[in-house]
Amino acid sequence: MSETVDVRPLRGVRFAGSHDVSHYVCPPYDRIPDALRNKLYAFDPHNAVRLTFPRPEPEDGPDNDRYGRAAKTLRGWLDTGTLKRDSSPSLYVYDLEFEVEPGVRRARRAILALIRLSPFSNGIILPHEETLPGPKIDRMNLLRATGGAQFGPVFLLYFKKRRLEKLFDEPCARPADAEARTDTRETHRLWVVADSKIAAELKSELRDERLVVADGHHRYTTAVEYRDERRREAGDENPEASYEFRLVALVDGDSDSLVIRPTHRILELPAPPDDELLRRRLETEFTLRAVPLDGDAGPRLVEALAAERAKRARAYAIAAPGSKSAWVASRPRVSAEDDVTFLHRLFESWEWLPRERAEAVEAQLRFEKDPTRALERAQAGEGIAFLVNPIDVEDVRTAAQIGRRLPQKSTDFHPKFLSGMVSWVPDPAPVSARAGASR
Repeated sequence: MSETVDVRPLRGVRFAGSHDVSHYVCPPYDRIPDALRNKLYAFDPHNAVRLTFPRPEPEDGPDNDRYGRAAKTLRGWLDTGTLKRDSSPSLYVYDLEFEVEPGVRRARRAILALIRLSPFSNGIILPHEETLPGPKIDRMNLLRATGGAQFGPVFLLYFKKRRLEKLFDEPCARPADAEARTDTRETHRLWVVADSKIAAELKSELRDERLVVADGHHRYTTAVEYRDERRREAGDENPEASYEFRLVALVDGDSDSLVIRPTHRILELPAPPDDELLRRRLETEFTLRAVPLDGDAGPRLVEALAAERAKRARAYAIAAPGSKSAWVASRPRVSAEDDVTFLHRLFESWEWLPRERAEAVEAQLRFEKDPTRALERAQAGEGIAFLVNPIDVEDVRTAAQIGRRLPQKSTDFHPKFLSGMVSWVPDPAPVSARAGASR
């Protein structure tokens, strides 16, 4: 029998005693620089950053490290009632309202649930992007220390023309059970839906779906590796063991609430070409238009790229090291290939890249989300800056379905689901026994 998607309700763990959980929640671990982590530590002594991304301390050693502190903190907060496990297996509806541009707001609806882990090679859960080893080591250490606890969801896409969202219209007509607001004008609302009929309908609807990872590749692959490790330790397979499941946020890929932001590239070269040589090379691929790098060049170039995209052209804004101007480079779009993959293929053809390793392109790249900062880094001589347009959700879906991985940091789904709104903290009972309590 072929493998199918297996979605389950869970007895989630949430912060108790307050409808407003703004002080307790935090961004995903990979969106927390050191300065923000310190701010969150000071913000509230019970902020979830202490669980999901604890900071190292001077006294850390082999028997006392930040992962062990996270486990100790988790146990303490459960014992004192700071965190409380919901009494019934539930699905969690997570509505995220955010500002796309000044005066324009959108709302994204996610369904938080457990999903049975399946390696990407099985074709049930599909990746769209390459991953790095470093983050997986960090996440594995946290899973081992906390017994498999998960403090935020992996973001998955399904494609059902928004039909499944209607299942939750009635349960979510009442005020939310928890709410958080951020200083970036986001509102996060959570409803607890302990309805076994809705859970069964959701499970049936998604059974034959192929789900696409939008955000959280490292966390998902680490959960699979942790599952395999626990299976080896157990000596056999228990399909209802807690480590067989991962907390996920299920979002309809047909929703207009999906926003993908670009991540710009800085290509560092041992011997970068001068402006004239780079211009001649680019002219073999693109039509070029020079734009001075003064004042608000970053936003103006982003607007220029958007205008080219509206004309269905492939376009980049390119600034050479130390240059006082950039080029808007455009060409007709004659293939369905996404812009980032096309750009990386172009890099591979350049004679200026070292050829010692197959991953030469990735080794020479640095990333920057702020276009102005990317241009500043080029002007400072760090490398050639390439501003890119965002890719489409359909690019993500196509890449996943045909088994092609996009280059690292091709997508940045915005905004992120917060850690701490609801957590998956395994208890001793198997998942089926917990789920059975709702029937």
